[in-house]
Amino acid sequence: MKSKHTELGLVAFFAVIALIIRLAPALTSSLPLNDGGLFYIMIRDLQDCASSNADCVRDWMSAHENADYLVLAPSLNQANQLALTVWLKDDPDFALVYKNDSVAVYQVMK
Repeated sequence: MKSKHTELGLVAFFAVIALIIRLAPALTSSLPLNDGGLFYIMIRDLQDCASSNADCVRDWMSAHENADYLVLAPSLNQANQLALTVWLKDDPDFALVYKNDSVAVYQVMK
């Protein structure tokens, strides 16, 4: 009977150790880990800016984490994204640092 209690004690001990190891990164992180819903909403809000102007992007960046660069990849609706590209080109707060057929990278001038 004693060996059965010992086995249960060892299983419980290792379960607690495993739980601590698995929870430590999540509890010490400042980012929302495995929060696909929040990430999806943030990206959707930023995609809505594609048909808007640079003020929309600036507002989004100030409401969320500030970034040093903005990366624009071609979208299915290129006409909507063209408006944002024109606004960013003329906005002194954004500087085009790289562009090719598949991506445009703007540096946020702070």
